[in-house]
Amino acid sequence: MANTEALFEVTPAQLRATTAVGAEETHTATLVANRTMVLTGTSHGENTDSETTTSFSGVCPAGWFGSVTMQAGDTCQLTWTTHPTRILSTSQSASFTAQAVDAEGQPAGEPVLSSFNLELTSTVLEFERDYGFGEVPLGRDGSQTLRLTNRASTDALVSLSNVDAPFAVDERLLMEELRVPALATIEVPLYFRPTAAGPASGYGDWSYRLDDGTGDRRSGYLRLSGLGSAEQPPIDVSATGVDFGKVRVGDTVERTITLTNSSTDAVAIDALNPVDLGLLGLSLGELPEYGFVPAGESITVTISWKPTKAGALSQQALFAASRLLPARAASTPDPDLAEFAAALAGTAIADGPTTDGGGTTEPPTKPKPTQPKPTQPKPEPPTGAGSLPGTGGPELAWGLGIALALAAAGGVTLLRSPRRR
Repeated sequence: MANTEALFEVTPAQLRATTAVGAEETHTATLVANRTMVLTGTSHGENTDSETTTSFSGVCPAGWFGSVTMQAGDTCQLTWTTHPTRILSTSQSASFTAQAVDAEGQPAGEPVLSSFNLELTSTVLEFERDYGFGEVPLGRDGSQTLRLTNRASTDALVSLSNVDAPFAVDERLLMEELRVPALATIEVPLYFRPTAAGPASGYGDWSYRLDDGTGDRRSGYLRLSGLGSAEQPPIDVSATGVDFGKVRVGDTVERTITLTNSSTDAVAIDALNPVDLGLLGLSLGELPEYGFVPAGESITVTISWKPTKAGALSQQALFAASRLLPARAASTPDPDLAEFAAALAGTAIADGPTTDGGGTTEPPTKPKPTQPKPTQPKPEPPTGAGSLPGTGGPELAWGLGIALALAAAGGVTLLRSPRRR
């Protein structure tokens, strides 16, 4: 609105009206005379295509193209009422001619033409146009949310046709019409996936229409910006150690390990060596929440020890933490990994007087019973057989008796040696 300082002013200086399809809104501007003048209206900005009507109150011309003499301080209030039924955007102007009046009431000086700009827009969707993702490390996702609010009393259908890389949306949403119910809001995730260090910018193109069969369609765009950072913050995880103390062989003692995520991102933790621990009588419990640990938080897991032999325990329970990235529609690169350990210590003791070189106590062994070997009975010498002179004693006499018996039976002939004379 051009302001004729000596003649009149209009407040506000410019009017922009955005009205939801199916709604009705009223907008007002006030003209104030600074001096005595003649005011003539030349255009009122009423337009049947934009479904806008105009009314007047105060000291105003008798309709458009009429004239009225206004004194200093007189006001004329102009009111526009919009009630759009379809998607439309127009820009119009309300024009006035003002001419000063002298002391005799006669026009003086040149007429001054002034225009009051009136921009009328009927809208369906409300949304933020600019999205800044800030600094995002390479290989990770920055995320923002596009909120689409349907101000119309009819459902709207939205199509996302393109988003410039390295910005993205879920690929399933591209070229698909998203329904935004009447007088409701939906949210669409936007991602920034930097592939190089430094600033990045791009646009997202989309269009929408009312689901009313009129075919009216509006288009829009999003301005996207972000900064890729080559430095990835490290995963910072830790575990408390465990000392089982003295444990008798065969007994079971339970302790707790605390796993802490001091990183700026959530991580998932897995146990790496439960089988190796089991060989030593150690048993690790299930990780709660499938090992999910939010940034700055901790979880606990139980571990028990049932030693099978005496000796000192010096072992580690190994874990791996992987960084959790935002959900992606496209392929996700492998997340960062970090391994860490909980130290395990203790002493297994057992009863018994002796231990082997490895510290294992063995019970004393009992001697095995021995069986006597069977012996063959010796034949007894015949009764009455004594030692004969020259026979060599009882054994020889016994053998000679057997020989004599065999001879008597006729089986053996005994030969006598001639006597020495």
